[in-house]
Amino acid sequence: MAGPIVVGVDGSAPSHAAVEWAALDAGRRRLPLKIVHVCEQWQDNVNGRKYCAGVLEAAVGRVHALDAGIEVDAEMPGGNVVERLIAQAVRADSIVLGSRGVGGFSGLLLGSVTLGV
Repeated sequence: MAGPIVVGVDGSAPSHAAVEWAALDAGRRRLPLKIVHVCEQWQDNVNGRKYCAGVLEAAVGRVHALDAGIEVDAEMPGGNVVERLIAQAVRADSIVLGSRGVGGFSGLLLGSVTLGV
């Protein structure tokens, strides 16, 4: 069996688009979908963890709203975003990321995480 399609999310608009694309691709290819939001060290407090959980829950909700008929798993590891996503990619069929995230460099074509992965 092939690995899941892994999609990294951060709550940004490009992240929402990545979730939708990954879910539809998983449906077409009959693969499970794994949604991953890495909760970084600076978010390691009650409010940060709530924010991370909210990002993950919203992404799962988007997938369920699409009614793609796929198996969905969600994970919220802590640590370095690039390292955690690369670790997920090892067991994945493919990894899907938005073009850029919530960082402050709006002129960049790709975000730092996407470039790092």
